[in-house]
Amino acid sequence: PQPQCQQQQQQQRSNRRSRPTPYLIITNISKRQNIKNLLQISAAYGCHTIFVVGQKKFEFDPDGTSGGTKRTPMSTDVPPMLQNGVRNGRMKIVRFDKLEECVEYIKSLP
Repeated sequence: PQPQCQQQQQQQRSNRRSRPTPYLIITNISKRQNIKNLLQISAAYGCHTIFVVGQKKFEFDPDGTSGGTKRTPMSTDVPPMLQNGVRNGRMKIVRFDKLEECVEYIKSLP
């Protein structure tokens, strides 16, 4: 029974490595709470890279400082429970001006 258990564990590790990487593309969402909900749902499902197209009115820097001026933590649209993940690189939010640019970027990924 011991060797069979080890084989199953090795197979499970192999399956985890070969899973496709999930991505979320956010585009044409206008309500702030919907953006926050999408970020939380994506994290819950193991999606660690989010692509944001357009959406210039939203702030995805967890510290609210991407505009160059220090703002309060309340000025970020990254939910509080995800802010450390973005700061530490466990969750990545990448912005694009146009959907075509985002699609080309995704196609170029390994």
